[in-house]
Amino acid sequence: MYLAHPYCREAISLIKGKTYLIMGSYSSLVIEKDRTMYMLGGDTWVEHWPTETECQESANRQTCLSLFEDTDDLSTFGCPS
Repeated sequence: MYLAHPYCREAISLIKGKTYLIMGSYSSLVIEKDRTMYMLGGDTWVEHWPTETECQESANRQTCLSLFEDTDDLSTFGCPS
């Protein structure tokens, strides 16, 4: 679940059922006892994460390669401080 300022929701245009990589400040997390929400703002990076099938399309190939490389780096080295 995410939160966004009303004037940002249309510009963000997230689609239910799609997967996204969302990166930003820890201070943007809203943690409740049974769920965590993320407040999207100006310092948030949102990237559509294509499915395996979508990654086979030429339009998504570079995005997929970058996402896989970046997540591998994060898994191996963690976040730079």
